[in-house]
Amino acid sequence: MSIMKNLINVFVVLKRYVLVLLFYSFRCFPIKKNKILFINYKGRKFGNEGACIYDALKKYGGDFDFVWASKKKSSDLPVDIRHVKFLSLKLIYEYATAKVWIDNARKPAYVRKRKGQYYIHTWHGGGPCLKYVEKDAEDMLAPGYILDAKNDSRMADALVSGCEWRTNNMLNAFWYSGEIIKTDIFKEHNESQTHMDIRNNVYDFFGEDKECKFLIYAPTFRNDENLDCYSIDGDSIVKALVDKFGGKWKIIMRLHPNIAHLCKNIAHESDNIIDGTNYPEIEDIIISSEFLMTDYSGCMFDAFKLRTKVLLYATDLEKYLSQERGMYFDIKNLPAPFASDMDELIQNITSYDEKLYMNKIEAFVNEIGYYSTGSEIIAQRVHNVIYGD
Repeated sequence: MSIMKNLINVFVVLKRYVLVLLFYSFRCFPIKKNKILFINYKGRKFGNEGACIYDALKKYGGDFDFVWASKKKSSDLPVDIRHVKFLSLKLIYEYATAKVWIDNARKPAYVRKRKGQYYIHTWHGGGPCLKYVEKDAEDMLAPGYILDAKNDSRMADALVSGCEWRTNNMLNAFWYSGEIIKTDIFKEHNESQTHMDIRNNVYDFFGEDKECKFLIYAPTFRNDENLDCYSIDGDSIVKALVDKFGGKWKIIMRLHPNIAHLCKNIAHESDNIIDGTNYPEIEDIIISSEFLMTDYSGCMFDAFKLRTKVLLYATDLEKYLSQERGMYFDIKNLPAPFASDMDELIQNITSYDEKLYMNKIEAFVNEIGYYSTGSEIIAQRVHNVIYGD
């Protein structure tokens, strides 16, 4: 076993050196001044921060060569964006020749930025988070990830923070001391469509009656990919929601991108659970839902900001704190009821006090300190980098 492990380690190191050499080899091609390379969560389709910035750039104006790297070309990719396959030789060429990179996840350590290129890291929109990240979680992170993160921070010309809480977090924990662009990157996107438009898109996507109400269940990942902690009694949850609030209810289950492929293994447990993995924007589902239910996912802060009602449900809190990550906030003191088992969760639904929740939310959101500008600030920065104005 040790021989095989050593051989695997040697292969990984050799592969990294080969990829680094490829990045340097492609420097024989000139940087294309107007080329912008977007990557979303390690190869996901068009959406999230990159889509907001693209929309803002289109409004701002300019002659851009847009490139989107994803594992598969999706039908909703705008016609003026070129698709390149993620983790392909062509992607390395696009990396080497793009003037601007825009990404929301750490790049592998073999990626090399050239002099004259500009890299904006949007960090999932730059909102607050519950779990320790980066340097604060160093003891819990894999050595390979730490290598990726430090190299990524060295390359970044700007990080994007959506609130004062995250700005302080980036300066303290991200192995980074450069510029932080302070802007709520989703603000303009949310204002460009009415919530009713967003809701209609979500309902049409899932083929559900618009009289149906949604609870989105969006737990975070565990390193061991154990599914036990995600199992819920969907039928009992829906019954409690119907008894408390009336009407028809469905649960949209959406797992973290790291484990999204496992969602189909859980969603089939009840006819009341819908697999929401393939919908591009989780924020749109939150806007369209009456409730967000999560354990430790940072999406709870999106729901707080959007004034969506939140339920916290986690059966493994002590294990998670000891084996996975510490937390910046005491989860039991957040402005949402916490449950550690199904009976407690049902009780929290039955006794839910919306007025009390909204009062707590207002105070909490003010404390986080969200910024008032939107993605147009990023569009202006990209325009200035490319055109020098």
